Amino acid sequence: MFVSLIALVYLTKVSWDHYQHQLELTNTVPEHIEREEKAREAALAGKEPPSNKPPAEQEVPIVAADDPAKQIAEKATCLSCHGTDLKGQPGANIPALRGVGDRLSKDELVNVITEGIPPGMPSFKDKLSADEIDQLATWLSKQKAEAAAE
Repeated sequence: MFVSLIALVYLTKVSWDHYQHQLELTNTVPEHIEREEKAREAALAGKEPPSNKPPAEQEVPIVAADDPAKQIAEKATCLSCHGTDLKGQPGANIPALRGVGDRLSKDELVNVITEGIPPGMPSFKDKLSADEIDQLATWLSKQKAEAAAE
């Protein structure tokens, strides 16, 4: 047991020395030291210390929530998968429809609604008329983060 304790102390000392040597060779400052220095500088300047938390993502509101196209989305059962709040189901790999206008154009949305996306999203060309598909795609193309910010 005594030899194990000596080995533990010796190996810890050797690994720490190696770590310090590598930091000196690469001229690297460990992240926890940088955070402490920034917090100290902020305290000396009388400011709030920087947060270690990542910035929270801004919630993208539903654009034109009272649009009749939302009733078409309900009729087509889009909201049963994508959610009534249009936030999708990330765990089930179902994307949010909030901000979808930033990712897809109206023509791309018409194609997705009409043809579907295998394996999960079905085609709606037999369930919706061409006018309903166009109206739904127009409404979804308005779902943009920039439009919500205005």
